[in-house]
Amino acid sequence: MKNSKTFHECGNHILIKTLRIMRISVFLLSVFVLQTFASDTYSQETRLSMDFSQTRLVDVIDEIEENTEFYFLYNEKLVNLDREVSATFENQKIDKILAKLFEGTDIVYTITDRKIILAPEFLQGEKQQQNTITGVVTDEDGMPLPGVSVQIEGTNIGTITDVNGKYTISDIPENATLKFSFVGMKTVEVEVANQTIINISLSADAMGLEEVVVVGYGSMRKSDLTGAVARVDMEDLSEIANVSVIQAMQGSVAGLNVGAVDQAGESPDISVRGQNSLSSRAADNKPLIVVDGIIFRGNLVDLNTSDIESVDILKDASSAAIYGSQASNGVMIITTKKGAEGKPIINYSGSYSLQTPSSSSLKPMGRDELTNIIKDAYWANGSRIGPDYLEENPDFTVDDKLATIDMINGFVDGTDNSMWDLITRNGFINKQNLSVRGKTKDLGYFFSGGMTDVEGYIMNDNYRKYNYRINLDSKINDWMSVGMESFLTSSDYSGASVSSGRAFNIHPWTPLYDENGNPLTKIQKEQLNPLLEGQIDDSNKRLNLFVNLHADIKLPIKGLNYRLNFSQNYRTNNHDQFDEYAVDYQGSGYKNSSINYDYTVDNILTYIKTFDDVHKVNGTLVYGVEKREQSYTNVSAQVFTDDLLGYYALQEGDPLLRNIQTGGWQEQSLYSMGRINYTYNSK
Repeated sequence: MKNSKTFHECGNHILIKTLRIMRISVFLLSVFVLQTFASDTYSQETRLSMDFSQTRLVDVIDEIEENTEFYFLYNEKLVNLDREVSATFENQKIDKILAKLFEGTDIVYTITDRKIILAPEFLQGEKQQQNTITGVVTDEDGMPLPGVSVQIEGTNIGTITDVNGKYTISDIPENATLKFSFVGMKTVEVEVANQTIINISLSADAMGLEEVVVVGYGSMRKSDLTGAVARVDMEDLSEIANVSVIQAMQGSVAGLNVGAVDQAGESPDISVRGQNSLSSRAADNKPLIVVDGIIFRGNLVDLNTSDIESVDILKDASSAAIYGSQASNGVMIITTKKGAEGKPIINYSGSYSLQTPSSSSLKPMGRDELTNIIKDAYWANGSRIGPDYLEENPDFTVDDKLATIDMINGFVDGTDNSMWDLITRNGFINKQNLSVRGKTKDLGYFFSGGMTDVEGYIMNDNYRKYNYRINLDSKINDWMSVGMESFLTSSDYSGASVSSGRAFNIHPWTPLYDENGNPLTKIQKEQLNPLLEGQIDDSNKRLNLFVNLHADIKLPIKGLNYRLNFSQNYRTNNHDQFDEYAVDYQGSGYKNSSINYDYTVDNILTYIKTFDDVHKVNGTLVYGVEKREQSYTNVSAQVFTDDLLGYYALQEGDPLLRNIQTGGWQEQSLYSMGRINYTYNSK
């Protein structure tokens, strides 16, 4: 009887033999890493000491990855790493080491922080060697400036300078312009052209110090501030195709860290000046969000970027102290657009952008490539012959190493399915916005409506948002004015997206459809066909209603003003799902719903007075109350006798497997705060 083993069963046996062969080569490698700065400059500041003799390049790379934070990306078919090298390095940077390792070859490399890409010269060309810019930013006295924002104009690609004023920025497109900005300094724009090193000297911006920024329950000139405050240039952000204002700000503000998203409509994690608590959870390091003077507890992706007038970041304790302990992670103050003087302004903006993966090389192997991999794995078990095992054995077959008869038949029939291509698509972001803005003698208004439609790269990764806004401000008489800021956002996240990781587990010769063209239920023994995941009935809809009403009264004492804020925020989330293939194809479903309601009442007293034209006092007192509450209902069921109505008939599930959870919570806080700012002679 013929003895056959599956590809997975022989893994350990092959590994042991491979390790035995590796012992033949003489190998000595030691790595000493000196890391002194933040992650943005890891590749610049990490140094290695290495000594190796007659060692394969692939083994050298493996050791570098194991002992440092660098990782390599390359195509094995295009980059030959079997060549043996001998070299000694003492306290050298990674670029010097790579230059020596690939000297005299057609392989070029690109270093982006910890990522190193290897590729043949004919694929990279001049552009690959010129798309990374480095440099140093200094002040007028030649001193390095840390924290300077370096951004490719018109994009969200950017970085900040380290403690020595150094920066590195990659993926520079042709004819790009770099913008260097720093609080209190004049912004400088430089065309990249053919430059690879750009050193910049920034000068003080006297006019910038006169800029008025929002600081919490008021506003001040930058020159009057003692804390660290940064303002985001919203005009540039409006040109960037992103779903949320947070994504658009990525790389545009020094000290603001914006995470990545892997799902359409997802709000990225944010932090100001890194981790500020003992916990590393994103929620524990998130800054306090304030929208139009009111603490906002909702999702920032619900705000329309086109409706935002300004964003101010309060970074340190002195600038954020007015909000108390909840501002320990910094404060982000968002101000939306109001009525503008003059005739009504009708504005329309629309954009349509495509979404594709940044790399096409990280895809599952095709039929031919995987076949060769299996043959290579069985080199010692009959796939290779000859004294050096370099000749292919014509009698060796792959099909008897496969796990199921369907996979064997698929291999023999020449089946070549690409699960990756079946579950992916060309994604897009479609944004359309229309607004009307104007102001008469006593009434200012801003109306807007917009739609955002997103299709992610993975099948069923969808997001659609409709947003509406009404902002009004009216002067009642000489001593009283009232206003309102409000928005309504309806979001739809419906659709169960397919797990992209599943695509890497499905062999290309595995049959996916039956003779009628319908997706098979089980493939590769007992695995659920990933194509069926996209057929799960999933509804995920959310609503966010926010209203802030306020009145401003000038009191009889000159410079003394009183403001009353009353805001309400009502949010609902309804997520229903039914999976007919769950619980051994007997079905499983749930209906989850939650309601959040917040309200805030602020009493704000401000006094602004200048004495003798040189002594200016700006004082603020706040007394308020905030109440938050949530109620939720979660119902689930399994093993359905009749699944026709899905999650609309959860009572059809097994009574013993039904689950009902209801609950809620409330919290209320009283707060009082005060701030006083003194300025002498506008200095």
